[in-house]
Amino acid sequence: MNSNYTKFILYIIIIILINLISQNYFFKIDMTKTKMYSLSKKSKEVVENLKEPLTIKCFFSKDLPPPYNTIKRYLLDLLEEYSQYSNNNFNYEFYTPSENNKYGKIAQSYGISPVKVQIIQKDELKYKSVYMGIVLLHGDAMEKIPVINTTNRLEYLLTTSMEKLINKVSYLLALKGNIHIVFYLSPDLLKIAPLLNLNGLSAYPEKIQNIVKDLNKKYYGKLKYEFIKLKVSENNEKELSKKGIQILKWPGNQKEKIEPGSGGIGLILRFNKQSIPITMLRAINLPLVGTQYILTQPDELKDFIETAIGSLLHINQAIGYLVDHNTVPLFGSPFDSSSSASNFRQLLSQGYDINEIQLNKPIPPGIGTLIIAGPKKKFSNYELYLLDQALMHGTNLAIFLDPYIQEGRSGYLSKNITGLEKLLAYYGIKIQPEIVMDLNCFKQKISPQQGGGERPIYFAPIIKSKNINHSLEFMKNINGLVMLKNAPIYIDKSLKKSAKILFTSSKNSWVSKGNISLNPMYIFPPKKDKMKKYPLAYLIQGKFKSYFINKKIPLPEIKKQKNKPLNKQVAQIKNIKSEFQKLDKGYGKIFIIGSSDIITNSIIDQQGDTPNSIFIMNVIDVLNNKIDRAILRSKIEEFNPLYDISDSTKLYIKTFNIIGLPILVIFLGIIINIYRRRQKNKIKSNFLIN
Repeated sequence: MNSNYTKFILYIIIIILINLISQNYFFKIDMTKTKMYSLSKKSKEVVENLKEPLTIKCFFSKDLPPPYNTIKRYLLDLLEEYSQYSNNNFNYEFYTPSENNKYGKIAQSYGISPVKVQIIQKDELKYKSVYMGIVLLHGDAMEKIPVINTTNRLEYLLTTSMEKLINKVSYLLALKGNIHIVFYLSPDLLKIAPLLNLNGLSAYPEKIQNIVKDLNKKYYGKLKYEFIKLKVSENNEKELSKKGIQILKWPGNQKEKIEPGSGGIGLILRFNKQSIPITMLRAINLPLVGTQYILTQPDELKDFIETAIGSLLHINQAIGYLVDHNTVPLFGSPFDSSSSASNFRQLLSQGYDINEIQLNKPIPPGIGTLIIAGPKKKFSNYELYLLDQALMHGTNLAIFLDPYIQEGRSGYLSKNITGLEKLLAYYGIKIQPEIVMDLNCFKQKISPQQGGGERPIYFAPIIKSKNINHSLEFMKNINGLVMLKNAPIYIDKSLKKSAKILFTSSKNSWVSKGNISLNPMYIFPPKKDKMKKYPLAYLIQGKFKSYFINKKIPLPEIKKQKNKPLNKQVAQIKNIKSEFQKLDKGYGKIFIIGSSDIITNSIIDQQGDTPNSIFIMNVIDVLNNKIDRAILRSKIEEFNPLYDISDSTKLYIKTFNIIGLPILVIFLGIIINIYRRRQKNKIKSNFLIN
């Protein structure tokens, strides 16, 4: 008895010790395919590299109803795993707020408000106000997630929020060296500035210095301003132009007592070996007047400098979205939001600073990726030049190009010629005015009043796993997509090595062209031998040659608007030669897909949980060199369409389930019966012998 008591006590002690050890050493086996319940490599790196304390305050009400009562437990486990990989700079605290206690007031001071959830109490449906939000604090910076109503994407939200804070604070505090902001200006240019209508140029050195002084308050004094009086000569013109300094040459003017000369102007940000030039002077072409020059205004300069700093330090990376040329709107109307990209904008804003870009002026420096979604207005040569040079300078392009435009509410389409086609063709990318139809497509349910059943929407192909390029890491966990009105993408042989196809249609596809109708009643599939796979999306990465390599730099033309007279003040010096920086080659990335519908609210969900949302955001991350973030996001992908099987295979499986399984059960029953009889006879024979 004593030994049994001793064993029992030892078992209790061992269990207690195991629990004590488990509190300090986190251990978990995750057998899911995407490791959904384990921290990703990206999440571990974020907390391991903390240089300053980061605190997460969690506000969750007591007695949360199902299914919300499991969120707190999941969050607690997740935060505990974060802390296991941190360097003691990671802390978390849980509070139980209510509308009346002090924790409720603290939560609301951080911007965490109660939300109403449905509960069933005494067989009645009621609403209850609860808190389910968190706040992340790091130095003087704060990020919040006001409502956590699902465990899905929780690790992604936490990691990206922490990354934002760390980039804002820890990176700047740990920064070795300063960010140099250097303004170059030739004194000779100041002499002729009034004659070029460049009024106020002499005050710019002081204005830029004040901008830098103001920005230094939020950048911990890491910005260093320098003003250099520039001397331009024939010997250094090319070198200065390569750096991004704009050079102007002018002839003499006896009337104004101006001698022939040259001068330069430029603003350059430098950090380590990287530099980003900011355009200070723009040339425009006025009808009947000629070339005029416009200075970039101080308020624009401040925004440009902040964008460039983010790009130099790889923090708060800037995304550009083209808002002119009738692209897909970022904000939807209250009457029809399905055709806007407001959900896409919301998802983008979680990890990027969105800059609305108009091509009536140069693209700001430091833009990591420029998104061009469904333009319907033709691009001028000057606008194509801006896009071309943006790519040459390292701004990647994400192009969603529609080959057709739908005419009103009719099902008929007209060709969409934007001018981008010739630019892309020069790069080796061709989009034909065609739309891919697929037998493997979305099926529209027909109401019983209309006869019931399903109607195939051939222009909405379903992309299954076998047609997705899983060799690319950011595509591994994407097992199905839904497309809409896609044009096929063709590339030149020269791009075979640098171009990666992302997915194709099925082998049961064909293309429609010419006079196309999207009315399903008038779409008839061709014979099987006329069908094949079509590439629908590409990611191209490598060196590109400029479309304007042997062309003169085009200037923008300012058209006269109604009731607005043109500026009649003309520069008093004619025939000025201006040399702006032009790159003939550049390294960049282009994502190209023949449909803009796939970023609208009809396809992209607000939470970003659907495969299409994950795919688009993964592409944006890869374009901005954030592949770890893309991999982290893909962990939640849940859409797994079944593999296609032949009709004969389906018949075999059906027959086996109906006939084969009962026969198999009968056969096994006979075998078991025979085995039991033998055992019974063996036992009988043993007793008879005895």
